[in-house]
Amino acid sequence: MSLALVWLVFLSHTGSSTELLPSTFTIPLTKRTSSRRRLSPHKPHASADDDGNGGAYTASIDLSDYYNNEYIGLLGIGTPPQYLEVVFDTGSSDIWIPSATCTSCGSHQSFDGSLSSSYSAVYDEHTQSTKKFTISYGSGDVSGNVAADKITLGNLVVDEVYIGEVTSEDSNIAAFDMDGICGLAFDGLSRVSSPNLFESLVDSYPNITQSFSIYLSSDPDDQTKSSQITFGGYDLSIVSSNASFYYTPLVKNSVTLTYWTVALTGFAAGFSKKFTDAASVDIDVSLCVSESSTDDYYENDGYTSDICYAIVDSGTSGIAIPSDYYDTIVDYVIGDLECVDLTCAGVSENDFPILLISLAPDNTFPLLPSDYLSCSEYNECIVRFQSTTSDYWILGDAFIEAYYTNFDVENLRIGFACDGQCSGGDWHGTGGYLILVTELPYWKKTIFIYGSFALLLIVISSIIGAMWKCNKETHMMLHGKNNSINGTIDKSRYMIIPSNDGEGEDKIDPYTAFTKNLRMGNEKITFH
Repeated sequence: MSLALVWLVFLSHTGSSTELLPSTFTIPLTKRTSSRRRLSPHKPHASADDDGNGGAYTASIDLSDYYNNEYIGLLGIGTPPQYLEVVFDTGSSDIWIPSATCTSCGSHQSFDGSLSSSYSAVYDEHTQSTKKFTISYGSGDVSGNVAADKITLGNLVVDEVYIGEVTSEDSNIAAFDMDGICGLAFDGLSRVSSPNLFESLVDSYPNITQSFSIYLSSDPDDQTKSSQITFGGYDLSIVSSNASFYYTPLVKNSVTLTYWTVALTGFAAGFSKKFTDAASVDIDVSLCVSESSTDDYYENDGYTSDICYAIVDSGTSGIAIPSDYYDTIVDYVIGDLECVDLTCAGVSENDFPILLISLAPDNTFPLLPSDYLSCSEYNECIVRFQSTTSDYWILGDAFIEAYYTNFDVENLRIGFACDGQCSGGDWHGTGGYLILVTELPYWKKTIFIYGSFALLLIVISSIIGAMWKCNKETHMMLHGKNNSINGTIDKSRYMIIPSNDGEGEDKIDPYTAFTKNLRMGNEKITFH
């Protein structure tokens, strides 16, 4: 998983694991005002849902989207629940949160087991001491002790879930906004939480449908159709009244499932004069095309070497591409555009190609430039790609934003919703703008520096020249042979200096006469 993208969930406890609850639980996402604000539990509200869920009711909880790059949520742990901000991650399986004893966890909120009446430590039967764990991510490691406690998810409470209490975490992870992680992948990845949270949820609530769905809005300011996760089913009305899921089966490389892995039967890219669907794209790049039949993807529940595979991962913000393909794709996507790595300046979405991602058995899902770019109002765009040394592609939130996604645990498949022909994420609008700070190319920086220096010299020279001229003329006024003034002057417009004895002739203040003449330009005043 990648720790770059997370969800924000406001969770509360309104029931117990012995209650007979509705079969569907929906968590909508709305805007949050502060990335580190402590959030109070939000009481779920019931709403009718008869779209694929047998007329069940839903329990809704607010969440937030930070310009498609951060989704953090509250998870309740213990009795009474202590709420911490976590990533809900389909790319991992464990739950871990900082312990109150952690001294390297930065500003993260922590869990104090001594304050929970349902807390119990988990002991290692071999060492007869508290069971330890270590989990490694690309951003660093976390380690600590294993414990068991209640988990509160919306109005659902699950007893005796194994959690990791982190007593040490690397500095990179300590700098993240989220406090911990709540994994939604399979047991094959578990180091701590086995059975995983969803299995424990089904055990506690046998009537719940064994699936969950994720809708991520690409517009963080959209209040009418905000992002949400639904436990126990789906709501296709989010997409349209005529929408349906296009399913692809899971594949596995062992008896135990690990990731939400699907077969990627093709990747293509090209431009379209008038885009309507995948058939309208003129393809220039085509990768991951295999001669194997679709049956070979699932033969003996194993992997075939000449076939590409992808993980659908809500914990990754963009699209991760295996290093064997990365340079080819990036070179084509950015072309001759002015870019530093994946940040491009002076561009628009029309400068980028349409991507076509094909999944078994025979579904093709276009990604529009607006789906895989994050752009600013200053014509700067970041391409949401990253390279991976793994053989897996990763379809992260850039893909989930474009296609409402159903994770079907019972039938071991993933569905992506389309309204008729699949055509990317333009059906729910485009996202908000980002303010980007980019590194300019060396030649641009050189021109900018020397140009700025030359302009500064011109300005300084002009100021010095004006001051010299002003001082010279003022000197003439004050120190000339006399201060008499030729011409007819309206003395009422200038400062008058009275004579010392009150009997002599009043004089015009020469400095005032000079400066007012500059402003008004009505009289020609000379000094001699």
